[in-house]
Amino acid sequence: MTRITTIFLALVIAAAVSGGQNTDTPPPSLSVTGKATLELAPDQLQITLGVLTESPTANEAAVKNAELMRSVIAAVKDQGISDKEYATGRFRVDAVWSRPARGSQEVAKITGYSVTNTIIITTLQLNIASDLIGAATDAGANRVDQVTFSMADPRDGRGDAITLAAKNAIEDARTLASATGTRLGRVMTLSIGSANVTPYSVGREYYATPRMSVDAGTAPPIKGGEVTVNATVHITFELHSNHTTTP
Repeated sequence: MTRITTIFLALVIAAAVSGGQNTDTPPPSLSVTGKATLELAPDQLQITLGVLTESPTANEAAVKNAELMRSVIAAVKDQGISDKEYATGRFRVDAVWSRPARGSQEVAKITGYSVTNTIIITTLQLNIASDLIGAATDAGANRVDQVTFSMADPRDGRGDAITLAAKNAIEDARTLASATGTRLGRVMTLSIGSANVTPYSVGREYYATPRMSVDAGTAPPIKGGEVTVNATVHITFELHSNHTTTP
């Protein structure tokens, strides 16, 4: 599906349009901005899964975390994820501090340690998001930080959006020139304002549960929406009069 956003036009007249222009005077010009939006079907799924553990010592927390993460990795592999389709995302160890009551003279102190370990799954299997989350949480994952649907090649659709934005700008420039009794000349400046691809992100409230425990067989289905590609171009044309001055 293609949506064309509003095209913003700016008419810049540098000098009066006449047959006898001063050669030192810049020619009249018309500047237009064209925008376009494309919506494409995604071809890539990315999920970030994590394990958070806490223990009195950092070593205990790390050992417990490693055990659970091994189970999580085994579970996602059982769902058809290969070694090339996942990678470690983040590993960190943090101190856990006590929280003295407000107004208390007690000083906050370390009560334990937490370890966070995440993996990022990137796959072309778009229909397994729900099963992956269910299997991973059953195996011990207690964090689902991200579920996005995107394009494997980030340039997909970018060229088409730029082309459409340019066509829109040119069409509106012709319309405005015709309406004002002028005609377009050469292109004086041409630039791309932006050309961005925005993945479809599934809201966390959709796949997260209060206890982050979802049965693989009962996990809610997750279907990716469309990837949005936006482009903006700026074009400045030399402007000429359609009228001939009679001596």
